[in-house]
Amino acid sequence: MNFILLTVFVHAVLYIPDTLAFKWTDTVPEQVSACVGKPAVFSWNFAVDLETDRVFSTTWFGVVNGHTQDLAKARMGEFDFGIKAVPNQVAALKLKSAALSDAGTYIVNVTYMTKTESGEQYLTASRSAELIVWNISPSMLESRGTPAKSLERVLPLHPCCRETCGSRKRRKHGCDFTDAPSTTDDQLHAVLDPKAVKIQTGKTSEWRGRLSCGTFLGLGQPSVSVVWKAPSDKTLPSTSYDRGAFHLDIDRTEVGLYSCQIDPKAPALTCLDPNSFLLSNVDVYVNQADVRLLVLEAESAEQKAENAEQKAQLAEQKVQLAEQKAQNAKQEASIAKLRQRLNQCERCVKSVNAMLARKRGAQIQVDGVQTRLMLLGGEVKGLQVKDVQKDSELK
Repeated sequence: MNFILLTVFVHAVLYIPDTLAFKWTDTVPEQVSACVGKPAVFSWNFAVDLETDRVFSTTWFGVVNGHTQDLAKARMGEFDFGIKAVPNQVAALKLKSAALSDAGTYIVNVTYMTKTESGEQYLTASRSAELIVWNISPSMLESRGTPAKSLERVLPLHPCCRETCGSRKRRKHGCDFTDAPSTTDDQLHAVLDPKAVKIQTGKTSEWRGRLSCGTFLGLGQPSVSVVWKAPSDKTLPSTSYDRGAFHLDIDRTEVGLYSCQIDPKAPALTCLDPNSFLLSNVDVYVNQADVRLLVLEAESAEQKAENAEQKAQLAEQKVQLAEQKAQNAKQEASIAKLRQRLNQCERCVKSVNAMLARKRGAQIQVDGVQTRLMLLGGEVKGLQVKDVQKDSELK
C-alpha cells in the first residue's frame, strides 16, 4: 500500500459527547470506490476549540482480508514514520495507487485533550469507511449502459465481481475481480480445420468438418465461452475446447457462412475495453466441396490404416502357421522313429518265440522296454532283446 497523509476514509462513529468542542466538519459516504491504479482521495476534516482542546495523537489503520494493519501514527504533531504533520484540523489519508488487495475497511482515530470544569480529559473520536477497488472505470461502465447516477449503487453488484461478491458479507471486504480473456493478437480468428474429426453418436460414428475460433491465451475468470451463428441464423454453443480454440463440428451438408464470438453474456467481457476486437464476431465461409473433400480424405486414411493393420495381422498369422507346421513335422519325425523301433522289437520277439518254442516249448512276452522269458520249469527275468542270440547259434 502506498499512502500519503492528506485525506481520509469516513463513516461517523463518534465516541465523545456532542456538548464538547470537537466536531467533524464533513460527511463522506460509507463506501468509497476506486479504480485499479488510480488514487483514492477522501477528505476528513474536524474542528476543535483551540483554547480548550489539543490534539494528542492521530492513528490510521486498515482492516484488509480480516487482518489489521497499522498505517501511520502522529503524536503531538510529529509522525512516528518521519512524515511531516498536517494541520490538526485535517487528519487525512490518501491511497496513491489502488490495487485489488487494498479493498477493506479503513479507520482513523483522533485522540485529543480537552479542558472541562473537572479538569483535563483525553477523548477519542473515530471514523471509518469501506474501500471497494474496481478494475474497470466508471466511464466504461457508463458506456456499457450503466447510468452514471446509479454507479455507486450498481458497482458492488457489477458482473466483473465474482459471484460471491453479491453477498453482504463479501461486499464488506470489496470485490475480487476476474481477469479479462486474452488471445495471441487481441483478436478472434475463425477457420475450417484442415482435418475432419470422427464423432461418436450412440453405437454409430461419422466424420464431420470442424470449425475453430481462437486462439486464446487465457479464458478469464469466470471462463468465457464462444457461441456460433449458423447459416440458418441459429445460435449454437461450441462442441469442444482444446489448445486455445473453441470448436464447432458440422455435417457435410451444413454449409454456408458461420460466425463466432465470445458469449455476450460472459461477465468478463465487461472488463474489456469497449473498442476491443474481442467484442466483435468473425466470419468463416464453409464450402460444401471443402467439407466433402476433408471427409473423404479422412475416410480414405482410416481405410488405409485398417488395411495396414489387417496386413500386419495376416503376416503375424503366417509366421504362427509356419511355426506350427515346423512343430508338426518335428512331431511326425519322432513318431516315425518310434514306429521303426517298435517294428524292430516285434520282429525280434517273434524270432525268439519261434526259437524257444522249438527248443523247450517256451514263450517270450514283451513288457515295456524289457522282455521276460517264461519257461516251463521257471522264470528268467531281465532278458533284453539284444541279448537273444540267433537260432543257429543256440543250436
